[in-house]
Amino acid sequence: ARARTMAAEDADGDDLVPDEFFAPKIFLLMLKTAGKQPTPGKNGEATYKFTNIAHSPTFQRVWAQGVIVHRAEDGTAFTLDDSTGPPAEVVVPSTCDVASGGGLRVGAYVSVVATVSPRHSRDAARTRAAHALTAVKVRDLSDDVHREAHWNVEVLEGMKMLELSHHHLAGWVGPPIDS
Repeated sequence: ARARTMAAEDADGDDLVPDEFFAPKIFLLMLKTAGKQPTPGKNGEATYKFTNIAHSPTFQRVWAQGVIVHRAEDGTAFTLDDSTGPPAEVVVPSTCDVASGGGLRVGAYVSVVATVSPRHSRDAARTRAAHALTAVKVRDLSDDVHREAHWNVEVLEGMKMLELSHHHLAGWVGPPIDS
């Protein structure tokens, strides 16, 4: 007999085990509602959902943008602020893909794809964020004059697309068209 594996699903039929590379675009304020889920990801790492979003995707990574407001002297961490909520601590491991002309300096506007984890206690005094981020990829966007305006639209559009994809998967075809 052939063994068959299936992803765990919740009551709505949503896949509880995320693609380990999926990273919703977020405002840092949204991390306050990132609730840890009981089902680990395919790689065994913790998974999260936004507790205040009806059809939140399950995720392990997020994509955020903001300004570096503090940087560890050794370059292994920085504090990211996007002005929406508490700044987030971002740990930069040696395996992180960093593309930065200015070397992750204070004042740089950066894009970060990072895994989500509980906040590191060593930086609890500097940031009130509920979660820490461990960078997978960092890009310096300081030279892009439209970066913040674009990001605001991208985050909102991304959340709309997630909601629409849920309705599409559930068979929703939209409101009736009046003739």
